[in-house]
Amino acid sequence: MDKNCDQYIEEYLSLDKGQQVPLHVTLHLLGCPHCRAEVRMLSRAERLSSRRLSSPSPLEDESISTVLRRIDAPRAQPRHSVSVVPWLVTGIILTLALLLVHVALHGRS
Repeated sequence: MDKNCDQYIEEYLSLDKGQQVPLHVTLHLLGCPHCRAEVRMLSRAERLSSRRLSSPSPLEDESISTVLRRIDAPRAQPRHSVSVVPWLVTGIILTLALLLVHVALHGRS
């Protein structure tokens, strides 16, 4: 689609609903398959968006109760908690290892 086509589409879009399409725009649409397809798509989109939406089915008391029970249900506890003991043991071992390395390198000064 070239710049000329963009101008025709702009002019088409600027028309009010029910307003007659100018002859030069109509002639262009007859000769340009790209613009014709775009106008067809825009018309279909406008038609679909102006249709009345079907309302959702009314909620039944049972489904409302189910939703409320799920909301009020206590949160599931984590499957397992993380213990601090392995971290403490690892920290102590690393500290002792660093002390041993220091003593080995520098002696007991």
